[in-house]
Amino acid sequence: MEKEETKDKEIIEGTAKVLYNPELVFYNPVQEFNRDLSIVVLKTFIEQWKSEVKEFHGIEILEALSATGLRSIRYFNEVPSIKSIVVNDVDPKAVEAIENNIKRNGLDTSVVKPNLGDARQVMYQAAMNNQKYHVVDVDPYGTPSIFLDSAVQATVNGGLLCVTATDLAVLCGNHPETCYTKYGSVPVRAKFCHEMALRIVLSSVQSHASRHKRYIVPLLSISVDFYVRLFIRIYDSPVKAKLSFTQQSNLYQCTSCDTYHLQPLGKAIPSKSGFTYQLATGPPCEPNCRTCSSAMKFGGPIWSDPIHHHPTLDLALSSLRNPDSKINYKTHAKILGLLTVAKDELQDSPLFYDFHSLCNRVKLAPPKTWVIRSALVSAGYRVSLSHCSPNAIKTNAGVDVVWDLLRDWIRQNPGSRPLETLNKNSPAFRILSKGPGRVFDFTLREDAKDISKGLIPRFIPNPDNWGPGSRAGSKRKKKINESTQQIKRKKNHNGICVKFRKGWCKKGDSCPYKHVIDNYSD
Repeated sequence: MEKEETKDKEIIEGTAKVLYNPELVFYNPVQEFNRDLSIVVLKTFIEQWKSEVKEFHGIEILEALSATGLRSIRYFNEVPSIKSIVVNDVDPKAVEAIENNIKRNGLDTSVVKPNLGDARQVMYQAAMNNQKYHVVDVDPYGTPSIFLDSAVQATVNGGLLCVTATDLAVLCGNHPETCYTKYGSVPVRAKFCHEMALRIVLSSVQSHASRHKRYIVPLLSISVDFYVRLFIRIYDSPVKAKLSFTQQSNLYQCTSCDTYHLQPLGKAIPSKSGFTYQLATGPPCEPNCRTCSSAMKFGGPIWSDPIHHHPTLDLALSSLRNPDSKINYKTHAKILGLLTVAKDELQDSPLFYDFHSLCNRVKLAPPKTWVIRSALVSAGYRVSLSHCSPNAIKTNAGVDVVWDLLRDWIRQNPGSRPLETLNKNSPAFRILSKGPGRVFDFTLREDAKDISKGLIPRFIPNPDNWGPGSRAGSKRKKKINESTQQIKRKKNHNGICVKFRKGWCKKGDSCPYKHVIDNYSD
């Protein structure tokens, strides 16, 4: 059997040019957005770090799982004030590619340092030797869960931890038992599952940090495409580490409608000596949903504190409005749109309602989002979008208020959904038969309008060949397995075609087996 040679492919991204063999080293072009965004946040973090320290001597970075070295090369070329980068991978062939790519870009391997090692061991060793990094970037193929404990220890006090998780099927509730074993949280299936996913990872990072008397401050937490990407600052403080149990909540989700409730794990009451900690009282809801009388699912814990840091977003958006940034980042429009929506999100309202889903529950054609936002603002509530979904509505209004709003809309627009057409045993009938408890004003308001709509592209369609990509070498292994199976079949039947012997092989000369009848036995 002849060997198939795969030629190295050249990638030109940003200021970097690298070669890689797709059968040996993993690379996903769709993740260019991830790398562009990381550079924007990294520049912002360095500006903040410079203003916080007395003496600035440059930033040291660890890319724990590098593959091609592309990300680190772009970091060093495009981000100022980087002192050194350790470009690590556990695969010797990947490290060889990394070293070649570093030299190919004219960089010094004593500054951009290729390193062969298990990422966890490298990070634990850095923590033990007190040689921690200002920035630790963990971007694995799949779950980051096995790297989180070492990553939070390898980051300096006040440093930046960047984490990617691509196992959204697990985080979004398809496999709750697997999610619990990896992240210590149980997800529920809901329209807000992508925001819940990033909050589960944040909860897991804080859980690991708490064991080492550290706490987290999320700068930017996004769910985009097929992954979540988190930028988190890690700080030392035993007192604030204890506060972390007040920043996490369990979740109750209705099995039939979109009603949900959050139950904080605990509460902290200020005292003269600091804080007095108490368990939260609950539960926040009845065993059956008070909206539609269906059973309630239980999940969590999830991070229920803010997921973005507004000063960081302000700095990042300011840099993106510089005309030169459009040249520097191929995905500039997508980054600008995402950060604009993230900046406008309500920070004190975890999760969201998908308004189209709410309307679908009661068989109602959804009114314009501007109408709903206006009604909520007129009633004295705050409202925003979510970067996770174009149909999302975040609000500090309770779930009873949201359902009352829909019932009152139907009352004021009688032709929208006749109650008589619904099955009396359906959740929709039980929801609408209660009648509105409040009266809302649906007059359009300018202060409730989504100002950025039409000015900035927010939810850009996914590109061609979209997806997480195949693990390095997976295609090659598949070919080897197929060839092995063919060899086994040939050995089992002496290379003779069974179908031809039985008289129904239609492949003719293209058949890989011999078309003979003699000397064959079952």
